[in-house]
Amino acid sequence: MIRLFLMIWFHGALAGDVHNLSLKKLWSVDTQKIALRMDLSGLTSDGVSLYTVSDLSHLNDIYRIDFEEDRAVLKVAVKLSEDWMQGYAQKNASYGRLDMEGIAFCDGKFFIVNEHKRSILVVDQKEPHPTEIVPDWEKFHQGRMNPFSGVLNAGLEGIACHSEGLYLLNERQFRMGYVYSFKDRKLTQQFDVAAGKGLPHYLGNETWKYQDFAGADFYEGHLYLLERNSHQIIKVDPANYQVLARYDFSQWEKGLFESEDPFGLAEGLAIQNGSFFVILDNNLDLRSSDKSPMPYLLELTI
Repeated sequence: MIRLFLMIWFHGALAGDVHNLSLKKLWSVDTQKIALRMDLSGLTSDGVSLYTVSDLSHLNDIYRIDFEEDRAVLKVAVKLSEDWMQGYAQKNASYGRLDMEGIAFCDGKFFIVNEHKRSILVVDQKEPHPTEIVPDWEKFHQGRMNPFSGVLNAGLEGIACHSEGLYLLNERQFRMGYVYSFKDRKLTQQFDVAAGKGLPHYLGNETWKYQDFAGADFYEGHLYLLERNSHQIIKVDPANYQVLARYDFSQWEKGLFESEDPFGLAEGLAIQNGSFFVILDNNLDLRSSDKSPMPYLLELTI
């Protein structure tokens, strides 16, 4: 099994043709109705609207992004039960704080990853009390590569879904993809894609040489992965996890904030009406244009 992953990791210097994306619109996301600092993480679409969550522990609702003329406005779409959230936080205190890092939508439900616990909250649009999927990671990793380092903020970061199950993306140290089956109610596959940098490793004070997974979406039969450090979106064949294409948006992210984060700021990916939407988390940094702490949303096309 490990040999299979080595073959995938070393497959090509940069598998898939690289295409530079065009910027259709740079949206300023107005979060003032909720909070100036939101730390948005994760993005999804129901085919009509975009939705996101915050990775701040006191902001636990699902938010919709409404487009109004030349700006995008953040509004509460689904307000989760405060009593339920408080009870959940107390019950799971050993995992640290609730850390919503990714969101997906399918079949009328939202699926939100809790990074620290590596679990998934399931939210019905009309029900304020979520349910929870807790995969048996220990059992699944028996006889397989276990990439988890034990670092709390190196857990689940991305999620995508389709009618049969979920794609779950461990962010880093080390990154890895998983398939969770709705029918079997368990993890069924583990996968990665060609990275172009060889095996994951860390060299002194240098940045990670293996790019982070920061988001995902499933669109028209293909899996799309957001690779934060390379500022790229990877199109993947879900049948064999071969990279079909890479889409680069690095030129559109550069210079948006006062300082350049070496890891990149992309935190969520959604595809709607043929456009790629990428939400940026300014990570306490201020925007270069107006010194605002509010985030940006990139609307990109091929």
